[in-house]
Amino acid sequence: MASPVAPNADNTLTIPVRRLPLGVPVPSPPGPTRWRVWIPTYLGGELTIRCSDASQVEIQQPDGNSLASGTAEAVTFAAFGECFVATTTSGGMIIASLVQTAWSRMHELLPNKPLLPWNFYYWPALRSSGAADEARDILKRYASAVGKSPDDADTFEHDSHQSPDAAGWAGHCHHAAPASALFEQPVATTIGGQSFSEEEMEFLATEWFGNFGQVKNVNDWTLRNTRFPSAIGRWDVLGYLKPGGPKDRATLIKSLGSEFEPSAAVAAGEVWSIAVGSEADFTDWINKDFGKAAAGYFNALQNVLALNGAPLLSNLRTYEPHRGPEEVWNQVVFYYRATFSETWPQNPQDDKDLKVSCEVYSNIDTRPSPNLAGTFASGSVIPGQSSKDAWLYRNEWRIIFDGQGKINASDDRNAWTSLQNDQRQELFAPTNLTQIELPASIRKTGEPFGLGNPVVGTEFLKYATINARFK
Repeated sequence: MASPVAPNADNTLTIPVRRLPLGVPVPSPPGPTRWRVWIPTYLGGELTIRCSDASQVEIQQPDGNSLASGTAEAVTFAAFGECFVATTTSGGMIIASLVQTAWSRMHELLPNKPLLPWNFYYWPALRSSGAADEARDILKRYASAVGKSPDDADTFEHDSHQSPDAAGWAGHCHHAAPASALFEQPVATTIGGQSFSEEEMEFLATEWFGNFGQVKNVNDWTLRNTRFPSAIGRWDVLGYLKPGGPKDRATLIKSLGSEFEPSAAVAAGEVWSIAVGSEADFTDWINKDFGKAAAGYFNALQNVLALNGAPLLSNLRTYEPHRGPEEVWNQVVFYYRATFSETWPQNPQDDKDLKVSCEVYSNIDTRPSPNLAGTFASGSVIPGQSSKDAWLYRNEWRIIFDGQGKINASDDRNAWTSLQNDQRQELFAPTNLTQIELPASIRKTGEPFGLGNPVVGTEFLKYATINARFK
């Protein structure tokens, strides 16, 4: 016998289900209405349903299981897959918004224990700078404090880490950035009767990472072109063009000019561009490869940062758009916030074809650098103020998902349409992503510039604390 239906209530089984695309406002008919929203990503996100009138809104997942309700708005976490919305409205517009937020953590299962990197000074490598003299003084005082040779510390720093003709942006950031995530932020300390400020202790932590720190490449992301997967100079061809900028031969040659003599820049640009075909073929090839890079980049952010809670070390390039592509700026990516919208009306029937607006935050190298790159309050990380406590990178991507909530990196529709700083100026794409490993127990071997000053040894761990994640 069928279950009776109350005489004055709507039978929801008779109400047709309408499709509600993410990020697209659509008209809502008066009366009871049911909607289906597709959550495209396997990590899910915060789903917000807003109506322009005083509608009653209920979010259900699965169908019939109420997660949240409210008047004119309902907000809840929604998992991957089908999600249903029931509304009672007098008309107006309805919109569904999906936001995915993630931050680095002390342990992958502990979102309430964030790992927030500290901001740092990059300690320039130009030998004639005042900072170079200051760095050598710090190391000599530290050597004296721990019973080692000040002269050996000074000689190594002068000969191995400093140069009479270093570029103005060159320095110690390749060790300072990972140290800022490996260590708790150091504090001013007295060692062997010598006083060291917080910034000086951060510099010593930088040298310690150079000696004992380890990283590994993140395998699901690389900034590589598909036709000629090798470098022109410092980078391959994608490293000399901007995702949101022109992608033609003239722009490539101009960009190469920051690293090569004019004739060599022209020759390199012509070899790479002419081998592809026409100007249109070159632009199409670059756009597709940037699309693959965008898919891989977001995949790494989801898998490494969001899923595993690991901070990511990256050469995020110069934050100033007028500077050249040859510059390397190592920072720690610790937070992202991605907002999903269907590509409607470009593709109004495909709920796996998404525009993703992703804000990526890193720490910053600045002086003075007293702050962490973010704060933690009410269960959430709040990134610091951009260009003061953190750097904000605004990414616009077109990302194609499959039916299991994973990114389909091989789809040629993927696109990296823009990468901007906080002033909405176009930037170069990051060239690498690496993950910080547990440190070594003995000093590494290698080229002197790739190592820290040997005066900073295992004894330094008496004066600074490694974050729990890396113990």
